[in-house]
Amino acid sequence: ELQIEGYKVAQNRSLAEVVRRCPQSIEALRGCWGFGGSGVRVEKYGAMFLEALRPHVAELCAVHAAAREEYEAKARAAEGGEDDGAAVALEKVHNVKVLCVAEAAATRVAGRMPERPCDLTAGAEEKAYEALIAATHARAEETGEGYVWNIAMMRSLCEMVRRVPTTTDELRRCWGLGGKGLRVHRHGEFLLHALAPHVPALLAGAAADSDDEDDDEVDDEDRPLCERRVVRGCATSKVKVEPATPAVALVASAKAQREYCDEDDDEDDDEDRPL
Repeated sequence: ELQIEGYKVAQNRSLAEVVRRCPQSIEALRGCWGFGGSGVRVEKYGAMFLEALRPHVAELCAVHAAAREEYEAKARAAEGGEDDGAAVALEKVHNVKVLCVAEAAATRVAGRMPERPCDLTAGAEEKAYEALIAATHARAEETGEGYVWNIAMMRSLCEMVRRVPTTTDELRRCWGLGGKGLRVHRHGEFLLHALAPHVPALLAGAAADSDDEDDDEVDDEDRPLCERRVVRGCATSKVKVEPATPAVALVASAKAQREYCDEDDDEDDDEDRPL
């Protein structure tokens, strides 16, 4: 967006300290490494970092509190002191970690764009991503570009294989390819050409994921068919249910009606199922 190197906005050490300290104000952010001094970074980007961190603060605080309890419990156990209390504390820490992992997985619902290669589904998406990576490196050598991420960043390529753009207007909707449109202007046609051979497989994979939604989502069979949603790229537990669109609800209702008519008449709990 700013057309500058990422480390000029914030260095890795700064970001690592931000997620450890969890600052919620500009003054607290100044206490993190790399954000003090003259305060230029805080003035330019401080509000942006606080806004980006805010959705994760609660989970981070829970993880930090659990880590402190685990450390204290292990210290007590090493000293041969309160063994029972240490065991209870360790069990509590384990439960907190499990809960945090489950909540993190639950946020990755349908409609959430992938940010890293590990968010992509195996098969067509991974192959398309690898092809785009190779293409951007070849493009960098061809144009003499010193940094391959100036053509397209990793997250942009991940979102491309999920959105499957076929026009420059659709490409601009992908993360990192909007804004002033410099990347799309310079490399848009090239990126679309590199993605084109994989478009049929990507679309077929998306359709297959929609057909397999009953198998991919835990507890999905407990909800009416018209309320079910597809979760791609990850295994998840309980996910937030949102109303289906009218078209999806109509198709799902018709499918449910056909399934109902095909059921055996001697099923005991047939009257308990919705039409």
